[in-house]
Amino acid sequence: MMKYLSKPRGLSTLLSDVEINFSSSLHFKGVENIDISLIRVNPNQPRKDFKEPQLFELAESIKIHGLIQPITVRVQGNHYELIVGERRLRACKLARLSEIPAYIRNADNEGSALMALIENIQRENLNAIEVAMSFERMIVEYQMTNEELALRIGKDRSTVNNYLRLLRLPSEIQKTIITGQISMGHAKALIALENPEIQFTILQKILKDGLSVRQVEELAKHLAKKTSYKTSQSQNLWLLEYFNTTVKSLEGNLISNVALKSEDGETGSISIEFFNQHDLERIMTHLEKVFKKSA
Repeated sequence: MMKYLSKPRGLSTLLSDVEINFSSSLHFKGVENIDISLIRVNPNQPRKDFKEPQLFELAESIKIHGLIQPITVRVQGNHYELIVGERRLRACKLARLSEIPAYIRNADNEGSALMALIENIQRENLNAIEVAMSFERMIVEYQMTNEELALRIGKDRSTVNNYLRLLRLPSEIQKTIITGQISMGHAKALIALENPEIQFTILQKILKDGLSVRQVEELAKHLAKKTSYKTSQSQNLWLLEYFNTTVKSLEGNLISNVALKSEDGETGSISIEFFNQHDLERIMTHLEKVFKKSA
């Protein structure tokens, strides 16, 4: 028998502190007990990681007290598609329930995805990479800008941007965020370095020595300066080799000693040695021929 609640408390209550505009295509239909076997999980569910001990604990609680917070679904043909509450659904299956209380909504794909994302973010059920991947999917699939997404989920644009930057990290580092070995604060400090080798070096120190976010930020700054210095030194060596090659080429063509001076690697002077008037005329004649060929 279907059971209806007069005053349902669902996602709207959870999001009471956030101003969300879901489109008019999303309507509330009510709550009823539905056949659990008719529910299909949304393949785009933002949450991917479900810890078994917590699921079994929730299942035992459901056996005793029932499911206090209904899941949210929408009708898709002859079955239901889950919008919010996969953890609760899994626990109810473990508890061997045949029916489950559910809010039924008329929701389009975008509204459904937003509801799932917001509910998980507000419950803090997602790890940072899951949030980042969900943000990226919403932006690409529904052609949103970062700012539009931020407005829809009630977050600052900088928050959205910070999550998306996590996806620049190598997959091995992303895995440590998913498993909780490093925090988002650690990850943000690693992103600033850009060089994967240095990122992995610091990651190993975090895992081995338990560095705080502040310590990682300081270490990142130090290594960034060191890398910048090495790059500068490498550039200077390249310029020195180029200058030497240029000087040797000029000396070979002019059959005279040539000196090239530059203090900043950009501006400088070239001096050509001559021994007498005749030698100067010889050099000038040669240079004139070179200029005429290049003209």
